[in-house]
Amino acid sequence: MWWWNLKFHFWYRNPQTVALEKYQKKNYNTITFWKFCQYKFFEQWEDLKNYANSKGIYIIGDISFYVGYDSVDVWAERQLFMMSANDTPEYVAAAGPDKYSESGQVWGNPMYDWNAMKEDNFSWWRKRMRVCRELFDIVRIDHFAGIVKAYAVPYGQDKSLSGKWFKGPGRRLVNAINEELEGVNVVADDYTSASLLPGVKKLLAKSGWMGTKVMMFAFDGDPTNEYLPHNYTDSHVVAYIGTHDNETIVGSFSDKTDYELAYLYEYLNIENKSQVPNALIRELYHSTAELAIVQMQDILELGNEARMNYPSTVGHNWRWRMTSKPHRLDNEKIAWIRNIAVVYRR
Repeated sequence: MWWWNLKFHFWYRNPQTVALEKYQKKNYNTITFWKFCQYKFFEQWEDLKNYANSKGIYIIGDISFYVGYDSVDVWAERQLFMMSANDTPEYVAAAGPDKYSESGQVWGNPMYDWNAMKEDNFSWWRKRMRVCRELFDIVRIDHFAGIVKAYAVPYGQDKSLSGKWFKGPGRRLVNAINEELEGVNVVADDYTSASLLPGVKKLLAKSGWMGTKVMMFAFDGDPTNEYLPHNYTDSHVVAYIGTHDNETIVGSFSDKTDYELAYLYEYLNIENKSQVPNALIRELYHSTAELAIVQMQDILELGNEARMNYPSTVGHNWRWRMTSKPHRLDNEKIAWIRNIAVVYRR
């Protein structure tokens, strides 16, 4: 940990000490340089956002529910996290086995001390949302279920099976976020385990936020599956074919037999795998969802070599870029996308 490392004197680990003031004076030029870089970033971001908005493009900011142990937030606001006397987390965020990972995941983020946050009326979350309000047109909050209940394991554990549940702040945090965002639309990543589903759906309905539908979870042969478009009971949702955590369309179905895909073929009225990508995109656009989002990898019909993220792994994620062939849209594909966007008013 940068602020816990032995090369830092103990007093530097406290953001309110005289020693830190001396450190700031000693490194004035370096600190000022990075302040300038941040200033230029925000200046350029504002220009980019204004240009995008002028073209009818809205920017969605994807906000992680937790922050990292090595973040400046934990260093400066340790009283808001479940930290031990020696500045290590008591518990870290995790997830039990699910559709993303059969063995579960240990994310490693320090858990919030919700009692401490309630005492100052969620000031840290409020500041965070005020920044989001300036940067983005829509805010997506990851792991919405954590506001209801969160799973965690003791610090140092590398398996997710030995954890426990912590009750979240519920509607009080939702209300605080809504007060600060002042009408900015929020997308809630409301995917969760069956045991938490009733509480998550209840809070989502009260929040006014958009829920999430992922079509990659839909085709298990069950016609009552909530992710099938004909089962959408509320249009106030964002529908994806797959998110950053999923395989691409081509990657997901490449090793499936026609027998396994029989329900998919029947639902989409197609006959073979080569028709799946375009048929899924059309079905998504045709749905009643308020927003429909398709990854460029799926429009380009790329395999898992272009997958964005593999949950519970590190070191090789978030590297895909749309650069050159075969990552270019040809005129035929451009015309097709434009046509279905017009047909379904997307």
